[in-house]
Amino acid sequence: TFPPKLVLLDFDDMGSMPEVIDEILECYGCLDILIFNNSLK
Repeated sequence: TFPPKLVLLDFDDMGSMPEVIDEILECYGCLDILIFNNSLK
């Protein structure tokens, strides 16, 4: 069992996605569930 990890992603900067994915994989080794909670104003 792994503790949950909150990862912030700026949807205005989708170029940062590879860095965020690398952070997740470095911590857990895989990604089972991804929840996008985004609000548009």
